[in-house]
Parts: sequence; structure tokens; C-alpha cells
Amino acid sequence: LPNSQSNVPQQMPIPSSQPNVPPQIPLSNGQSNVSQQTPQSNNSPQPINVPPFAKPQTPVSAPSVPRGTAVRAVSNPFVNSDVQNPLQSFNENRERDDASVMDDITVAAEPIPFLIREKDNHKVLIDKPVCRIGKERGYVDFCIDDNIAISRSHANIVKKENDYFIVDTGSTNHTYVDGKQIPNRTEVKLLHESKIKLANESFVFRIY
Repeated sequence: LPNSQSNVPQQMPIPSSQPNVPPQIPLSNGQSNVSQQTPQSNNSPQPINVPPFAKPQTPVSAPSVPRGTAVRAVSNPFVNSDVQNPLQSFNENRERDDASVMDDITVAAEPIPFLIREKDNHKVLIDKPVCRIGKERGYVDFCIDDNIAISRSHANIVKKENDYFIVDTGSTNHTYVDGKQIPNRTEVKLLHESKIKLANESFVFRIY
């Protein structure tokens, strides 16, 4: 063959799989002139590691009920009936309160006894278990100091349960009930509108 060359085709050079790296030129300080390439940031979202306790829970939705389906309400046996129906509880409590108020009024309406002096229409309240009548001001509860016929301790009005009695305590001029003299130290029951006379002083016993 001319020029002593063979007819074997020449093989093309196979490109290298490595990227083209610029040649490194050694510097005087032993470093390379290849600049450090900053890795490009990846814009794809990175996975976030969430702790197990912070993972959001999937909300549980109530079961759907088709339209037209009748739903039956079930009462809770552990719930008080007053809580389920507060209006009924309020009405019942109001009735109880009204009943208690009526009881209080009944107790407060207890009869109150009075001794009324006919001379001047003076009204004396009998508010003690034993009410002493006489002219000794430092001893009696109702003092009659303008009548010399009244003894220092003339009579007592005594309360026993719901009844009232008068007792002559040894007076000089005696005690009379409804026109009759009563014996000394003896209890005589008084009624509404009973006429009482201490010596010559007249009274009326009334219960309101």
C-alpha cells in the first residue's frame, strides 16, 4: 500500500464519562487553582421528621345518616333526670319553696295575747311565760302605780303550752275572773274576752 499505511480504519476516541474538569495548575503554595464549586440547592421539598407524639391525628367523622332515616333518641341512664329537664326541676323547686314559705307563715301566725286596761284602753303584751302584775316597779312586768288598791305583787298570768292562766299571788283585795273571786295560789284558765278584775281595776284578756 502507498505510504506503507494499512487499510484498517482508525478507531474514534471514546469520550470519557468523567465531567470536564479544568486542568489544575499547581501554584507556588502547593494549592490548586480549581475553585470550590458550591453545590446547587435542590428546590424540591425535603421531608420533615415529625415526632410520634406531634403527628396530627385524623379526625373521626360521625357516621352519615341517609335522609329519611328515623333516629331514635336513647336516654343516658347515668345522667340525672333533673339535668335533662331543667325547667321541670325549676318548677318542682319553686313549689317546694312556696310550701316552705307557707309553713313559715303558719308558724308566725301564732295567737298573741294582750291584757287591755279598761280605764285608759292601755294594751299590755303578754310575751313572757310568767307576766307579773302589781305596783312594785322593780319586781313586776306590768306596773299599776296609780291605784292604791293594787298590791305590790297582785297576780301573775302564766303560759302553759298554748293556754294562759291567771294566779292570785296573795293580794289584799283579791282577783276576779268573769265576776267570780278566785282562790289564792290557784291557776284559773283565761279565754278570749275574759273579764279580769284586780281589786277595783278592770281588764279584758284578748288573743289576736
